[in-house]
Parts: sequence; C-alpha cells; structure tokens
Amino acid sequence: MGSRKLAWVLLLACVIALSSTGLGTAGATSPTAVVIASIPVGTAPGYDHYDAGTGETYVSNTASSNVSVINDALLRVVATVAVGMTPKGIDYDPSHGNVWVANSGGTALSIINDTSHAVIGTTSGSVTAPTRPENDPLTRTMWVTSNATAGSVAVFNVTAPYAINSTLHLRAGTNTVGIDKDLDAKAMLVSNYGSANVTVFSLTNYSKLATIPVGTQPEAITCLNPLDECFVANRGSNTVSEINDTSWTVKATITVGAGPIGVTNDTTLNEVFVSNSLAGTVSVISAETNAVVQTITVASSPHGITSYDPVRGLVFAVNQRSNNVSVIFDGSGTGGGGGAGNLATTDNAVLAFTALALVISVGVVVLSMMNSPGRRCK
Repeated sequence: MGSRKLAWVLLLACVIALSSTGLGTAGATSPTAVVIASIPVGTAPGYDHYDAGTGETYVSNTASSNVSVINDALLRVVATVAVGMTPKGIDYDPSHGNVWVANSGGTALSIINDTSHAVIGTTSGSVTAPTRPENDPLTRTMWVTSNATAGSVAVFNVTAPYAINSTLHLRAGTNTVGIDKDLDAKAMLVSNYGSANVTVFSLTNYSKLATIPVGTQPEAITCLNPLDECFVANRGSNTVSEINDTSWTVKATITVGAGPIGVTNDTTLNEVFVSNSLAGTVSVISAETNAVVQTITVASSPHGITSYDPVRGLVFAVNQRSNNVSVIFDGSGTGGGGGAGNLATTDNAVLAFTALALVISVGVVVLSMMNSPGRRCK
C-alpha cells in the first residue's frame, strides 16, 4: 500500500473511532443508566417516593413498621420514622410539605412532616388495609386504594383532621392496588389486581371515565404527561401495558423481566423504569419507541420503584429481600453522594480531549507522510 493511501486509511480509521464515541455526531442518544449506590434501610422495604420539597426519598419498611428517609444528595439514611403496621405505599403532599404512608396492617395512614421527620397526625374514618395513596393537587385531596376492601378507593382531605369524605368511597374493579394521577387528562387511574383492568376516574367530578383491560395482575401505574401515556406493570404476564390517555385504550404491550411490580417515569429522558421482582432487575423502556433499551441488575426482589429525583437524575429501586435500596443514575442531572453527575461529565470531557488529541496526532502523521519528498507517489 502506498504512503498516501495508508495516510488516508489512518485518517478514516480515526474519524470512525471518534464517531463511535458519540462525540462527533450531531444527534445524541440516552445515556446508559448505572447503579451508583446501595443504601441499607429497614426490614422488607416495599415502596418509596420522592419529596421534591426537601430532595429526600422516603422508603416504607413493611416488616419493621417504619419509614427510612434518604437524603438524595448524601445517599444515606438521615432519619427513621415509626409509623403503623405493615406500611406500604407512600405519597407526597406538596401543598403542606407532608408525606403520607399507607399502613396496610390497620385502618389509617400516617402523615409525616418532611421538615421535622415526625408523624404529625393519622387519618380518621375507616379504610380497611390501605395500600397506596396518591395526591391530587387540583382538588387538594389524597386518593387511597384498599386491597382488602374489594374495589375500594377513598378520598381524604389533606388538611387536619385528615378526614375521609364519606361520599367518596369509589368503586373500581377487584382488589385495587396501583394508583396514579394524569393531570393532563384530569384523571386518576387505578389498577385492579384481581380483575386485570384499570379503572379511570375524573378528578373533577369523580365519575368513572373508562375501564381498560390490561395484562394479568396489574400493579403499579405511572403517567408520563408530556407524551399523554400511562404505563401499567402486569406482574402475572411479565409485561407493561401502555395506555393512551385520550382514547383510554392500550397502545402497546411491552415485554419486560419476570414479575414486574413497580414502575416510575423519568421525565428528563422520557423513559420508564420497571422493577422485575422475580428477576432481580430493572427494565428501562423508551417511551418514544415502546421498547426496552436497557436491563439493569439490582438486588433480590426489587419491589417499589416510584421515586425519581429529576434534579440529580436518580431512580431508587427498593429491594425487598435485600433490605436495601439500589440508586440508579440515569446519566442526567447532578448525581448524588459525591456527584455522580459530575463524574459522568468529567468522564465525557476526558473522552472528548482524548479523541481530539488522537485526531491531531493522526493528522500530523498524515500530513507528514503525504508531504515527504522521498515518499511521494508517482
């Protein structure tokens, strides 16, 4: 091979190497999500939720009847709050800075102040084995599903004495479990574990808008408002149902890992994270392509995964049998616990500098070979 041809080959190889880093392209793909920490919590943790007011994540420990409070910046537990028996679902009330915890072993929910990390009240009015609360900021109420009372959804005031509205015991399907609001559609979606469907209620007049067949044993629900879609984890069929919130029909069925239970949305990257309880993994779904783009190994029996911190780009997967929480950095935001985001930014800068140095070095060699008088091609 002549010197000039060899020079062009070297230059082409350099360009290919640079483009493979993703730094020389105009478009950008979603970064790879990685587990950056494992945080010990209480016994048999079940669910979690992000408190946007304080930048903390609350984790319910079902077997130790308490809640662990994680500081997202430090990635460690900063408080442990005793609540009722067998706490499960958690939600945040931004209007009062309170965190609601459903105590499934009783008939009440505990209300925690997020500044003092202390229980400041419990709900009044009977609701049997409450499982998951969901705040509605439009009417300033808290909706609560009940597992033992078939098809029950109760609505509570978010102000003391946190009383149940006796006229708003709503009827859904069989064994209501998951719940999430869709503010764009002004609707509340409830998954019915026993009847394999989702009931949709109006947030304005509490009427039933639709009943949507989904997969077997539907559990958690999350709604991604920018795309007008909601996602339901179907534990019994190892799938996620994607629901369009205009037609209230299933738009797509996505296969994930074994035993999906928890689901949350990453609003920064338009992705959905699904905890696969029987596989010990988390599936990452692109909400734009309806396809699994990554599978992340976490720990034993990941359960709830309802906490997403958009400031730091963190997703918290609760591992029930491992008594810990896996912290997943999605590649955006600032990271946590020493700045995972800063580390990622630094790594990209180093990669860019290395690639640029490679281009310059090869360019010098190419020019030298092409201009050498003794090696000119005739």
